[in-house]
Amino acid sequence: MSRTWKWMKRGQGRVAFSLLLGLMFAGLPSSSWANQEQLNFISDISGDVQVKRRNWFGYRRAYPGDGLSSEDRLRLGSDASAKVSCNNLDVWQVPAGRESQVSEGCPAARESLGDPGRSDTRSFIDPTIPYLISPRNTSIATTRPTLRWNAIEGATRYRVQIRGPRFEWTTQVEETEVVYSGEEPLRRGIRYRVFVTADSGVSTQGKDRAGFTVLDEADVREIETQVARLQQQPLGETSAILLAHLYRRYNLNAKAIELLEEAIEDGNRITATYQLLGELYEQVGLSRHARERYETALELASAQENLAGEALARESLGALHQSLGELSTAVEWFDAAREDYRGLGDEERVHELSAEIRDLQQRI
Repeated sequence: MSRTWKWMKRGQGRVAFSLLLGLMFAGLPSSSWANQEQLNFISDISGDVQVKRRNWFGYRRAYPGDGLSSEDRLRLGSDASAKVSCNNLDVWQVPAGRESQVSEGCPAARESLGDPGRSDTRSFIDPTIPYLISPRNTSIATTRPTLRWNAIEGATRYRVQIRGPRFEWTTQVEETEVVYSGEEPLRRGIRYRVFVTADSGVSTQGKDRAGFTVLDEADVREIETQVARLQQQPLGETSAILLAHLYRRYNLNAKAIELLEEAIEDGNRITATYQLLGELYEQVGLSRHARERYETALELASAQENLAGEALARESLGALHQSLGELSTAVEWFDAAREDYRGLGDEERVHELSAEIRDLQQRI
């Protein structure tokens, strides 16, 4: 491998990144698997750039990767500059020296606070089994994927199986990854399951239901067209975030994770990168990895005094622990997030989290 992988909700408070959860672009052809949701987000910032969201007290510093609704406002100093990647793939150069509403530069988009979906895994995966890391609960474009799984202490050999409708492929390897090398390429449009067993006898059989789906050729061509369009835009340090969101909306979770992990290895320290990675890992059912990325997003946001980023990371951690049944811990995180939203003046989120906390407290 050329790299050593260390792979291990919600918006205005749910606006900053939950809009990002629903990334899709105007002009994409309709598809049964592509959700036609849209957003705008800040792709480049220099100097004094501030943002004000609908429910906030006032303006606050803007950060790369911030999601923007059409109602949000940006205020730039006379020597500042900022670009916004619009929902139709245009890039808006925000005017300096004045306030602007996002709708002035980007067409109105249908915004969604919906959950893009999670794996059916609702617990931390046992770290003593060789659980699948990639491609996990995702779509893939290739018919000859590289499989990667969790290393088991003391194991020297692994048996790997891919199973599908009237299909089974088995191989044995010494490493913790292998490229599918069957005589026939995997069939497109088919979901496959992966099982890994260490020579010590430890196996994912009956303990992990991870797998992947190979996309149809037409879907792959459509995605490649959109990726090529994006790569022509001057997106700067946020290019990995935008591309990862595009892959995510096509359920190419493994590709999105790979792209963001590469960005981190290359030195990316944008809060939005870690926040999105947490969401992706949670979506594919790697809860421990998700928690680590959310915690890093919180650390970065706190160091930058990015209160909106802190609120979102804390709320995400609360939602993660809630999904795992750890209700007392979830309440603690939600309570901390509620105070952040109160500091932002977002009483709508404060009210929503208060209701969530009361519900959880009744269940504890």
